[in-house]
Amino acid sequence: MKYVYPAIFRPEPEGNYHVIFPDIDGAGTCGDDFSDCIEMGSDWLCLKLYEAEEKGIPIPKPSDAMALVVLKDDAVTLISVDTDDYRRFYGNKLIKKTLNIPILLQK
Repeated sequence: MKYVYPAIFRPEPEGNYHVIFPDIDGAGTCGDDFSDCIEMGSDWLCLKLYEAEEKGIPIPKPSDAMALVVLKDDAVTLISVDTDDYRRFYGNKLIKKTLNIPILLQK
C-alpha cells in the first residue's frame, strides 16, 4: 500500500531535527539535517504502517498538511512510503517449491 503523511520537522538546540508524524502514535525519529530527517522519517513511518497492517490495526487518515498548527521554526513536508516495497525487501518468509530435474543431471 502507498501512503503519504505530513511530517513536522522541529529544530533541536544541538543542531539536529526531530521528526513528528501527528497522525501516527509514537515518538517519531530524528536526523542530522533535512535530508537525513526525510530518510529516517520515511523508514520510521513505513515500519509503523507496516506493523499496523500486519497486526490488523486500522491505519489513520492523514491530516491536511496545510491545516497543521506548528511552532514558528517548524517545517512541514509530506513523506511518501510504500509498505509493499518494504514487505518485499524485508520479508523473510520461506516458501516451499518442488523442483524436477532431468535424470541425466542426477549424480
